[in-house]
Amino acid sequence: MEVISDLSKKLVFDYAKSHSLDIPDSLIAATAIINNINLLSYNKKDFKFINNLKLL
Repeated sequence: MEVISDLSKKLVFDYAKSHSLDIPDSLIAATAIINNINLLSYNKKDFKFINNLKLL
């Protein structure tokens, strides 16, 4: 089972340079993905490139 911190680290590694993903946003996204919940955000541009993230 993947834990939130591991997925967050992978997201930062994959998207920090190409999409300016920062650590707090990666933790938010990883939490939503791991818990299989939708993420509601007014800043969709900060998350729209993350695969497997259900963004509202």
